[in-house]
This record gives sequence, C-alpha cells and structure tokens, in this order.
Amino acid sequence: MCPPDYFGVFYEINPWMHQENRPDFELAQEQWHNLVATLRRAGAKVETIEPVKGLPDMVFVANAGLVDGQRLILSRFRHAERQPESIYTSQWFQARGREVAELVGGSDIYFEGGGDAFPFCGSLLAGYGFRSDLSSHAVLSRLLGVPVHSIKLVDPRFYHFDISFSPLDSRHAIINPAAWDRASNAIIEQLVPEPLVLELDEALTFCANSVVVGKVIIMPACPSRVGRILERWGYDVCVSPVSEFLKAGGAVRCLTLPLDMTISKFWSFLAGAICGTVHSSLNFYSMTNDPASTVLTGRSKGCDRTFKAVEHVRLAGHDHLNGLVVFITTYFTLCHAQHSFLVALSSIFSPYLSQYDTYQE
Repeated sequence: MCPPDYFGVFYEINPWMHQENRPDFELAQEQWHNLVATLRRAGAKVETIEPVKGLPDMVFVANAGLVDGQRLILSRFRHAERQPESIYTSQWFQARGREVAELVGGSDIYFEGGGDAFPFCGSLLAGYGFRSDLSSHAVLSRLLGVPVHSIKLVDPRFYHFDISFSPLDSRHAIINPAAWDRASNAIIEQLVPEPLVLELDEALTFCANSVVVGKVIIMPACPSRVGRILERWGYDVCVSPVSEFLKAGGAVRCLTLPLDMTISKFWSFLAGAICGTVHSSLNFYSMTNDPASTVLTGRSKGCDRTFKAVEHVRLAGHDHLNGLVVFITTYFTLCHAQHSFLVALSSIFSPYLSQYDTYQE
C-alpha cells in the first residue's frame, strides 16, 4: 500500500474525478489508516511504498503491476499523469530482490496491472477497453504461460475491471454484468459457477472493489442484499469507508496490491484444465447415458481447456508432463465419465488440486 501523503484530485482522467470536488485530506488520511488496521486485523501483512510528491494517484497501487510469485509484471499506464509511478514501483520491487518484467511490444500497448487482471481457476481474467489494451493480453499469456480470457469493459464508470469483478474463491465472485459486453458476460457465466450478480445501484457503491483475506471480505460499502448472500456463503463482511478515495474513482481494492499471488505455477493451470474437463464431463454424463452423445459434447466443450494445457505445459518448460495431459484428454474424449475413474483420478491429483472446489466435487 502507499500512504496518501500527496493524494488529491488535481486532474481528471476518469468520470469520478472532478477538481471542484476535491477530497478532504485529513479524512483521507484517517480512512487510509483505518483500512490498514482493518486489513491487519483480518490477518494480512501490510507493506508500504514511499509516496512521491506530484503523483497523487500512486496511492492506488493495484494499478502498479501484476504480481506473479517473485516477479512483478510492471504496468504501462495509459495516461501521462500516472506513467512516472512505474519508476518507483520498479525500484521498490527490485530493492526487495524481486524480478521486474516489462511488456514486450509496441510502446502503445497499455496494461494497468491488478486493476485489470485477476487469476481465476488456472487462467487469467483480464479487462480492456478504457485503460488496458486487448493487445496486452497475448503478451500476458506468453509471460505467464496461462490462458487469458479477455473481458471488454463498456461502461466508463467501471473503467477498471476490479470495479466490476471480485473473485472470492474458485466458485464464487461478485460481478457487475452491466460493465461488460455480451460476449464477456458469456465468458464470466461459463467460468464462475456461483456469481453474486450486482444490481447497478449496488455496483455503483464500489462494493465489488473489495479485498478478501481468508473468509473476511473488506468492502467500501455493503448493500444489505449483498451482505446477506456473502454471510450465507460463510464470509464475514467488514466495511471500511473510503469516501474520499471514491472521489478519485478508487476504493478498497484499488488501494492495495497483493504480494503473495502466484499465477504461472504449473499446477494452477493444469488444475484449471482438469477442473473444466471433469466439471463439464460430469454435467454431460448426468444428462445422458448415450456414450456417443457424451463423447461428442465432452470433446467439444469439456476438453477444450485440457487441449490448450498441453501448450501451456510446454511454455512452462514441463514438456515431460505432456503425456499426462494427453492421457487425461484422451480419456474424456473417448469415454464417458465413469464415477469410479474420477475417484481414482482424484486420489492421484488431490495433493496438488485440493484448493479447487469444483474439482473436489
């Protein structure tokens, strides 16, 4: 996190920023420190980067880059006002022994870090349209060795993906469908088994811009319906008001950058492939006892992610495991999903895949 010592609204680069409606400096300081205390009570460890005079939006560190283990994929900001932030972010990570990777490509490829990208069940969901470019997604896929699902943002009020999407675990996410185009909604519907779909008035409270620490969800606001659903799912909701930061278009998630995130780990995307294959095959098997029908539907829908996994294995340098992936693919292509085989398969892979609820079921 970055202390708000130089925070303010001194320019306008999103629909929420109005120079005539500037934040209360002392209240912003109080809200930021309260958020830090709340995160620590929830069990998070908070590290800080030194703020820089003249960079008021540096407080929104979610946009600084995307953390992948001991590596940071550095952001390339669209607006000139924020571009100098990358210098200080890079220095901070390098001083702590972390690798800093930059996007390889044209100088006009923009990507705004954790504000526009989330790992989810072995893949990366990445937004584009207002700040990040679609062309950055192919670069991210090569850097991380995971598939990237591109989500087109269409409402300028939700100019970053993290204002409309908040993954909670491998089954649940808070989503605002009004922020995306139709094709992107179809992608989210396919990937998230149990979404919490926000109404527009709920989404405008920035409740999707939240931070999850274990089973605690820290939000800038929590509409009553949203709170009831989250509690039913077993989460403890903690509201940490950030009204002064909302005047600049950011909230709780925007003010934090997770440092413990690993995206390119081999087992994560192999698990994602198996998750999709097993989940789809079980669904199709429950619909029909006709082996031919199961083969056709399972091959076309259930196995697509597994076929892609072979290439991701190669990119990660694990070519010796290609046979394993092909074996899994072949089974679900040629046979309908027998429960006894799935039980045996789960006993082999459960040490690696226990964090994936879909696979466990």
